Amino acid sequence: MKRVSHQYTLIQKRRREKSPTRRAYLVSFVINIFLPPLKLLFGFYGNSSALIADGINSVTDFISNLFVYFSLRISEKPRDDNHSYGHGKYETVATFLLSIVMMVVALLIVLKALQVLVRFITTDTLPPRPDWYVIIVALFTVVVNLCAYYYTMRKARKTRSEVLKAVALDHQADVASASAVLLGVAGAIYIGGWALLLEPIAAIVVAVFIFRMAYAIYSPCLAKLTEASVAPAIEAEIIEIANGVDMVQDAHNLRTRMVGSDRMAIELDVRIDGKKSLLEVHKLVHEIVLRLQNRYGPDTHVIIHPEPIEELELEGKDSDSI
Repeated sequence: MKRVSHQYTLIQKRRREKSPTRRAYLVSFVINIFLPPLKLLFGFYGNSSALIADGINSVTDFISNLFVYFSLRISEKPRDDNHSYGHGKYETVATFLLSIVMMVVALLIVLKALQVLVRFITTDTLPPRPDWYVIIVALFTVVVNLCAYYYTMRKARKTRSEVLKAVALDHQADVASASAVLLGVAGAIYIGGWALLLEPIAAIVVAVFIFRMAYAIYSPCLAKLTEASVAPAIEAEIIEIANGVDMVQDAHNLRTRMVGSDRMAIELDVRIDGKKSLLEVHKLVHEIVLRLQNRYGPDTHVIIHPEPIEELELEGKDSDSI
């Protein structure tokens, strides 16, 4: 009964620790509720194709945020009978899908901007001049997304949440997007003539920023979903920690992967004097587990397989050489 109560306390503590992640995410969620209609409305009536493209980008942000938010809630659930390692991978999957959505949006923006440029080349038709209030909307968007980026990134680093980091990078891309819109619209309004083409060009610049941010999110998520090992420097440190335990020799056959955004799984073979009792071997293995969890977090999943050092003699190897 005491053990069950302790486990429940740990689960409740983990939920309280995760609640700042959801609170930070809700800030971005609210921003992505009111910005899309604002951009689309003023982009449509203000004759700004760049602002409309940026509005479409915000609409996809809102749709993906809905999906990511519910995935985030699932990822915070404790492990159960069907998920022995917990639900952390749901967050990774949601982040991966968010990066795909960002890439698709970037492609759509480029295609739309190219249509305007091709129409000018083939028919010598310039896009209409945007209205002055489009500049105000673009400037407002820059300020809001810049504040959201710094707030969300600070929370992402504090909670070590990859989905919050992805959202923060998306806000950063939105800052670049709105800045490009601001420059393109300003040039189109105050210069005119061929400068009207700055709007579709600005849209393409927006797409490049969005795609770059999307790839920065996509690459590490793909590595986790495909069970890639952690960085070589971390694996070397794991071996060093295991070998640092008294009477443990030749930590080898290391296998690592990430279970969710901030939880590592470690499997490791170690050689121990075969004359030790089962109780002594258990204590040594437990010490390795504690040291690894102290270094990489209490939720680190560790499996240690002890092997007798005498096994080397059967293989014709010298135990002093390892």
